[in-house]
Amino acid sequence: MASIKDVAELAKVSISTVSLAINYPERVREGTKTKIFDAMKKLHYVPSSSSKSALEQTQKRNSVALITGEIFGPYYYEVIRGIAETLALNNLEMVMLSGTSSLRRNFCNSIENPAFCGIILTQLADLTDEDLARAKEKNIPIVMCHSEVTMEGLGSVNVDNRNIGKMIANHLMCIGYEEIGILGKRATGTQVRAEVFARTLKHSGVAIPPPWDIPCDLDDKGGFTAMQELLASGQALPRAFFCLNDEVALGAMQALRAAGIQVPQQMAVIGCDDIPVSKFASPPLSTIVMPKFEMGLMAVGLLLRQMSGKPPENVVLNGKLQIRESCGYNEWRRHRLESAKAKQIRSEEKP
Repeated sequence: MASIKDVAELAKVSISTVSLAINYPERVREGTKTKIFDAMKKLHYVPSSSSKSALEQTQKRNSVALITGEIFGPYYYEVIRGIAETLALNNLEMVMLSGTSSLRRNFCNSIENPAFCGIILTQLADLTDEDLARAKEKNIPIVMCHSEVTMEGLGSVNVDNRNIGKMIANHLMCIGYEEIGILGKRATGTQVRAEVFARTLKHSGVAIPPPWDIPCDLDDKGGFTAMQELLASGQALPRAFFCLNDEVALGAMQALRAAGIQVPQQMAVIGCDDIPVSKFASPPLSTIVMPKFEMGLMAVGLLLRQMSGKPPENVVLNGKLQIRESCGYNEWRRHRLESAKAKQIRSEEKP
């Protein structure tokens, strides 16, 4: 089993920097943090808690409730894996209670269950201040994981969806696209990234016409059907689409391929999440690498710190742009280099 020393050696940083990235990621520079998390993932390293008070607490209770709404797709699998593996290394069991309609009931039952030493929530749904106050009275630590909504007295870990929306908008405009659409319905996480994406474009004078702002289910079937309907409508098409997650993007690309439209030559596509199949798509999908496993790991770390008596903390992690073939960047860059080279040759040929 890999140790923290192995992580430090692979990331070429000190052991103390690895420890700081795990426990207080906001204090570590983004580039360094990315190297450390990449090394942890490569070595399958999961940190364990050495806090005495936290360990004493786990001797009384040995389970953590993971309370979720809907769970679908490979994205959530990685988040949950991060939670489950980190809990297991700390001798804690994960009990998953899912269902949006039963979330409040699951929460209220969990704070009464003597086996649970903490709760990880993925959304607040219809929870009230009174529900959270009851949990606080019973000294049950709570951490929100992957939710835009936070509440006072709760720890939280999330990804910076504002930065993601801005990053993708700037990337597409950098390539030179001005006719841009957006595909996918607004939901937890996607709402903010979609709003900031559109606002960033508008700030630069690029507006998204209503026919190109297409809500659809956030899966491959939703992306395929929405793109198929747009193509059948006979309306003018944008030059690029931002799909709010990779599954939508893969479905949309399949519809484009079936219609004989080349990606990225005729329409560029970029997704978000970097699910495993994205790199094997045809063409490989440009996307945002999300710290999915790290979010789960961090949620447990925040929970353990609360269990040891520390106050709730809020941590925001960043996604990373992964440029592949589908967005057209590589082709654009190749053309720019060829143009620059041709210009230099012409300049040298002049007497």
